[in-house]
Amino acid sequence: MGLTQLDIIRKQIESAAKNRAAGEAAKLRRKTSLIGEISRLTGRANRALDDAVQQGAQWRAGRRPDILEDDDGTGAGGSLPHICADGYVRRSPVQPLYTPPDYRRRIIRRAAGIAALAAAALVIVWLLVHFSVLSI
Repeated sequence: MGLTQLDIIRKQIESAAKNRAAGEAAKLRRKTSLIGEISRLTGRANRALDDAVQQGAQWRAGRRPDILEDDDGTGAGGSLPHICADGYVRRSPVQPLYTPPDYRRRIIRRAAGIAALAAAALVIVWLLVHFSVLSI
């Protein structure tokens, strides 16, 4: 006796019911998972801690949150400065570039050294050509 259409339909319905039950069981396991709940609570606590630290840093920096609400955010950089947990105030995207005090002098000395080296190389090549050691 072979498979009839009704047997095929019955097996399809059974497998669909099994798949649906397995999916619902997996969803229930995800919702009631202790690890998932701990992760959600940890994420919520981290966000609350970051907000509290940023508010504290703003208070220490003299920029109270009630003053920041009235500010339109169009300062020098076009956005409000981000105050990090350690008190560092990041003013992105405009951040001044630090240059050491003797930076220009070092660059000029390096350029002069390269120019002197190139001149010495040209003089050596000219002498070699002049005394026919290097004939071009």
